[in-house]
Amino acid sequence: MNPRTVLVTAVGGGGVGEQLVKALRLAEQPYRIVGADAEPRSLGLQEVDLPVILPYASAPEYIDTVLSVCRRFGVRAVFPGSEPELLALSAARAGFASAGVTLFANTPAVIATGLDKAKTVRFLAGHGFHAPRSLLISRQSELAAVPFLPAILKPNTASGGSANVFVAQTEEEFRQFGNYLLQAGASFLAQEYVGSAGNEFTVGVLSDLDGGFINSVAVRRNILSAFSNRSRVPNRTGNPAFGEQLVVSNGISQGELGTFPEVTGPCEKIAEALESRGPLNLQCRFVEGEVYVFEINPRFSGTASLRALAGFNEPDLLYRRHIDGETLRPRFRYRSGHIARGLREVLIDSALESAQVGAGDFRWSLPSLPFIYRPLETPDNPAGLPNFLPLTISVDSGTGLLRQVADPAVSASLERAYAEGSEIPGLMEEQGIGREYADDFLKLLREATGASKLSGTTVLEIGCGTGYLLSRLQELGAAVQGIEPGPHGERGSARFGVPVVRGSFPSEAIRGKFDLVVLYLVLEHLPDPVGFMRSVGERVAPGGRVAVVVPDAEPFLEVGDPSILFHEHYSYFTAATLAAALRTAGADSIRIRRSGLSRLLFATFAFGTAGADDVPLDTPLVDSMALAHRFRTAVAGSTGRIAAYLAAAKARGESVAVYVPGRFVNYLAIGGLGFDGLRFFDDSPSLQGRFFPGIPIAVEAMEALVARPCPRVLIMSDSFGDRIKARLTPLLPAATVVTTLGDLLR
Repeated sequence: MNPRTVLVTAVGGGGVGEQLVKALRLAEQPYRIVGADAEPRSLGLQEVDLPVILPYASAPEYIDTVLSVCRRFGVRAVFPGSEPELLALSAARAGFASAGVTLFANTPAVIATGLDKAKTVRFLAGHGFHAPRSLLISRQSELAAVPFLPAILKPNTASGGSANVFVAQTEEEFRQFGNYLLQAGASFLAQEYVGSAGNEFTVGVLSDLDGGFINSVAVRRNILSAFSNRSRVPNRTGNPAFGEQLVVSNGISQGELGTFPEVTGPCEKIAEALESRGPLNLQCRFVEGEVYVFEINPRFSGTASLRALAGFNEPDLLYRRHIDGETLRPRFRYRSGHIARGLREVLIDSALESAQVGAGDFRWSLPSLPFIYRPLETPDNPAGLPNFLPLTISVDSGTGLLRQVADPAVSASLERAYAEGSEIPGLMEEQGIGREYADDFLKLLREATGASKLSGTTVLEIGCGTGYLLSRLQELGAAVQGIEPGPHGERGSARFGVPVVRGSFPSEAIRGKFDLVVLYLVLEHLPDPVGFMRSVGERVAPGGRVAVVVPDAEPFLEVGDPSILFHEHYSYFTAATLAAALRTAGADSIRIRRSGLSRLLFATFAFGTAGADDVPLDTPLVDSMALAHRFRTAVAGSTGRIAAYLAAAKARGESVAVYVPGRFVNYLAIGGLGFDGLRFFDDSPSLQGRFFPGIPIAVEAMEALVARPCPRVLIMSDSFGDRIKARLTPLLPAATVVTTLGDLLR
């Protein structure tokens, strides 16, 4: 469990929830923020670590959904970001306490007083505090006698951000606005307009949940600017004390922040009389040496992030006090000064629009990626296979596994490609890097089992490719069997002298149980890896184990590198999501290690042994989900950096040599980039002289680059980038700029 995972509700742009997210981001110790909103297009969902769609607070399933989110993602505390959610969550606080979740909300009594403006006025008057003269009006007949003018007319409840609030200077205006409000709601409150716009304050008084005073802060609001007022009308009353204009403020505060003891002092006494526990905000004006309070908001403030900038970080203070157990010093010092706000624009992606309520998932569609299944003799896929296909990515809300969403067009093309013979992995070979991969697997297998020989061990390799790895296992004494859907398995069987069945697992041709089942770069290709592993478990002999190797997607996800996305890959595993998927399939005694050779994960596990797991790279579900969202949003940035790199080269008239172009072609498609000035290079003989679909650039050997250099070399391999750079640099002219993908993205 992440010890600082919090849930902030109503994070949609402009509200309290967004302010709480900003404030928590300013804290000295980081938070993992699960942000929730009912609107998938909310700006705030773009700013959190894990966005979650919630039902509206009025929905009967709202509380159960929030509790489920807290349990699944290890949430320690909930910060309500809207008044409707504040009411709903406060009423259910016992359920959150039972779940071990702290709800940072004031008491039900304080909330009831603050959210009903007539109750607020009665409380203030009953305890000797100043409030503007007020009248609760619920019938048209009560509009006839106007007790005071000018007057502020506002709904008695639910007027956040000063919605439907009017200033009336004449009896006719009073009746017109009053009739409108009565038609819109059951009642409204009329309050005498007091003081001038230059002396309006927002005051925060923060107490802990036990009622202990922490500190207070005030903002003398600049509400004359268009950004901070809802309405502004010329003063026609003839009373200069009101100023030149009568102004109704909105929920966007800016101005002078400081202690202002003449204002905060009386507000602290009001908080004490209320027996406030948690955040409390008061709207008031300072008139002839007295504080006149016209609203009490029993919640966090819309100025939460502005206060945090000055060192008064209310959500962080409460978390530290009640979750971390820190002793806070009352009346600590914070900065003062002028605080200002502005507007910003964000292009909202559509990935959350089909997210399930409470799941934290997404559906991210890439309209066109190269359909790569083997090196091509021409720039076009043969046999009528498309050069480009869409690819849609989602995240499994139970495991955090980033996954490709099945698509009929993709599935049909893959089926044809497998029949033709997919050669994407192409790692296991008798020489070069292919042999290094085999050596690496055998080394990891020895470390996991403690055995250097496999005499008497029965081995099944699913997706055995050419059979080279099987031949190495056979040399160690194992009795081996392979199964491979492509034709190269049959060719490899004859070449290496190992039995290989052409087909897909499970198959009637594969019978019995095995001491060791191997899946090397197979699991990521399967639409249902969990169901598949359950089938594999049926073929494991008592006391037997399974050895799995999959690409380690985590380094790519962290930097937003889309080069890992292939139509053949349905799953993009990290150590944590691999372990979670295996546990879901019923595996135990799971051991996962990273390969020292490449970006690979090596796992061994069993079924039915009840053994403990050994996954030092494991992380909570919330971290896996957050990483998936971070990847989705970071791809635009990484693609932009590649585009800027190519644009700079083009501006100088420089050609670019792209080394390991298989890791580059997705950037071209996602960024809509051109091919001019590009050359492709790779060390694999199987790629040289070949093409990628839809790209008219043949792959060359390293010797061609040495003979005819490019001014710039971009090495796209994340695993071997530094090794390739060290080998290339001495062979190229000194002026050559050699850059790795890591140089651009990290």
